[in-house]
Amino acid sequence: MARTKHARNRYDTPHSYAGGVERERTTVSTKAYDYFITDLSVFDAADRIRETINPVFFDAFREQLDLLNERLQENVNATWDETFLADLPSDNQRILPARITDINQCSDFDKIDALYERMSELKKCARRTLTPVDIFYDAIIMRGPDDNTVVFKVFSENPAYTETLDTQDWCSDFSYWNNTDRDDNVSEEEWERRAQYWRDMPYKPMSELSVGFTQPPMSTVTINLTRS
Repeated sequence: MARTKHARNRYDTPHSYAGGVERERTTVSTKAYDYFITDLSVFDAADRIRETINPVFFDAFREQLDLLNERLQENVNATWDETFLADLPSDNQRILPARITDINQCSDFDKIDALYERMSELKKCARRTLTPVDIFYDAIIMRGPDDNTVVFKVFSENPAYTETLDTQDWCSDFSYWNNTDRDDNVSEEEWERRAQYWRDMPYKPMSELSVGFTQPPMSTVTINLTRS
């Protein structure tokens, strides 16, 4: 089972060094939480990751869209801080564009557009937002310890992606840390295999170690939600 640590920091992001793993060279500390391994090819793994987590993404987006709709039905002039507070510069801004003065003028597309832009702003925030609206993600795929394996991780403030991946039979947990004892359900041999993998990881930017993709674009979200 993956040991979930979803706090974002300057080490554990899709743009950090050494595979997004917290690795302090002075103390040789490695904390590689929520990583998975599979024997699928890179493209097949990417497809399976999308198939697994995008339904979770769409459900979460739909839930936030329903909340947004309720708020706008009450007050078409609502601002973000009244319902979706996240301590961002735009918190006190009006949710809908100025051209919409009556809720009957607001289409589903307008609401999806506004919510998607809000989520985009949350994703760019360098610190934890502590809001269920922050559901965007980055997925990265790296070479695995063996020729026929890849290692991957989904970075997000939403823990549901990792929790869902943890239930799949096509991938398995590949987390590793050396600051505390290993998980009881991981053998010493497997733990050493993971340790060797992270010890051999080049200290390079993520862009040189992996390929990846992000959450569905707004066009895909719009099609999915308006047809459902």
